[in-house]
Amino acid sequence: MKNCLTDKAVIEFLSLVHTKERGIRKVRNESLLKLKSDDPELHETMTVKCVLNCRHISFVTSDQFWIGDRNCNFSLTNRKGDILCEMTDVCSGVGFHTVNDENELFYIDTENNIKKHSTDLKGPTIFIQTRDSTFVFLCLYWSSLTEELLVGMRGQLKDTFKVTRYSQDGQLKNTIQYNDKKLKLCQYPRFLTVNNNLDVVVSGPGAVVVADHEGRHRFSYTGHPSASAFLPQGLCTDALSNILVCETNTHTVQLIDMDGNFLFHLLIRPSGIFHPHNLRYDAKTHRLWVISFNKIYVYRYLTHKGILADQNFDNANGTNAKDQIPVSSTLKPQEEMVSLKEFKPPKLHHTFSVDGADRCIHISFVKPEHAWISDDKDNIIFTNSKGDNLHHVKRKSRNHGIHTVNSDSELIYIDKENNIKKLLKDKKATMIFLANNSKWRLLCIYWSEPTDSLLVGMSHKPLRYQQREPNMQDIQGLKIFKKSDGLVCNNVTRYNKTGEEIQTIQYDKTGQEMYRHPLYITENNNGDVVVSDNEEAIVVTDSRGIYRFTYTGHPPGSELPARGVCTDSLSNILIVDTKTKTVHMINQHGQFLGYLLKDLQEIENVSCLCYDVTDSRLWVGSWTNNKVTV
Repeated sequence: MKNCLTDKAVIEFLSLVHTKERGIRKVRNESLLKLKSDDPELHETMTVKCVLNCRHISFVTSDQFWIGDRNCNFSLTNRKGDILCEMTDVCSGVGFHTVNDENELFYIDTENNIKKHSTDLKGPTIFIQTRDSTFVFLCLYWSSLTEELLVGMRGQLKDTFKVTRYSQDGQLKNTIQYNDKKLKLCQYPRFLTVNNNLDVVVSGPGAVVVADHEGRHRFSYTGHPSASAFLPQGLCTDALSNILVCETNTHTVQLIDMDGNFLFHLLIRPSGIFHPHNLRYDAKTHRLWVISFNKIYVYRYLTHKGILADQNFDNANGTNAKDQIPVSSTLKPQEEMVSLKEFKPPKLHHTFSVDGADRCIHISFVKPEHAWISDDKDNIIFTNSKGDNLHHVKRKSRNHGIHTVNSDSELIYIDKENNIKKLLKDKKATMIFLANNSKWRLLCIYWSEPTDSLLVGMSHKPLRYQQREPNMQDIQGLKIFKKSDGLVCNNVTRYNKTGEEIQTIQYDKTGQEMYRHPLYITENNNGDVVVSDNEEAIVVTDSRGIYRFTYTGHPPGSELPARGVCTDSLSNILIVDTKTKTVHMINQHGQFLGYLLKDLQEIENVSCLCYDVTDSRLWVGSWTNNKVTV
């Protein structure tokens, strides 16, 4: 039998076919995405005016979001930084709020209930009332995949916590008990999220713990092996089901896959951010929001695989890809090959104790074989290689590089009044080199002999709060007022020998601050300015103030409590690591060469370094006593 189709039958059949969307066919973004091969690109920076220490963020729309601080206040704001409304003293927990698909706000109140705010913001209603006083709510997450509210809570008994699921109407669906030993690697939940495969991902002190949808333990991520301790903070997942997590000790954003395998450090103490605290992934634009203090940084780290890319990906929010700024998050390998060799222990020349000093905080060398050494008891002592107390200056104690010596062998130091003074060569008189500037706190100084100029590291903290304007609205805890951004500014300023300001080094090429709190400063033979910053990293710029690299330890992304720093005749940079009690040596490009001092019993707790160019010797000061080892 021969089948035949009439024109009418074909038309009737096609009329039954329906399409949901007209236009050019597209492949789903998720199937086209891949990790960028180069560094993430900084797309946007926002300042949050309502809070000083942002801790958690929940998207409402592409332009509006709720953001909370460490004092459990939170505000509804937009990308411009406008404060739409604020809720104060009404919350508790850590990741204590979330937003559902209807843009309704859920948050943990001070009575350990979960409340819901409708979109009209007329007032909260109790969504879940506490019935079990043995558990305290800590964090929330709304899962759009399962249309459930997940609640992380901590028990009164040590190392007991659980995650519960609630339906849209507040009915308990199931509970994931974290009683297994593997699950107890995390002490309690601070933040939680749900991955695309429905895994429940929890971060807390000690680990990121992942369980499947039924509550079975899949894996616990306890950090990169290079770090000694793992203190995760905020986390999120992306379209590729990768897990991104902030880590406190190393100031990094770490990227692991859905099975818990470490991929790489996405960000390592990036300029401006310094301390990433929380993350949020924007599924519409495929960009990562990074929260630090009162700033939000938006990065692009995913790209499309091929030519079928969605045109809106690179043009999200009206920004072209060519306008985006590449950001260097990690140091790229240099073209030349460097031989990493095992250093032989340096030859001990001699050791002496400084008469009148309690310990050695900073050393400024004076030719020949003399030095100014400061301790933490208000002393700056002029000594020789025998440790004799030849002269001393009293000033208020500050435990970093507060003195230097100029080309005329004159001591220059920061006094207790925040002036920079110069002790003349005869040591009988002092003069003010730079008068007190009340806006800036002077932190460290270094005299540059090649340029006959003084480098000064300083910090400026504006007033945290402006005068509050009268509240125009005060409805059930909602308040509207303005605050200042409360930013802390830090820079390195160069002055000529007459005290005239000639250069300021503060921002990288993306406009972000490079310094968090300069403690020690020096200059390399190639003119690079080298700063030991906030006991976290070494930040290096060239002589023009252009950012070159940040060294965060070996391997990159390790914890580096750096203090004293100096350079040698070969332009290597030597750095005190107070945790491992070693001295790192890196070359002028930031590549790790080796540990110069390791397990050297003559030195107890290295704190500061100074290089004698004439005799090519390294002077090393101790934090715990008054000994100097050469």
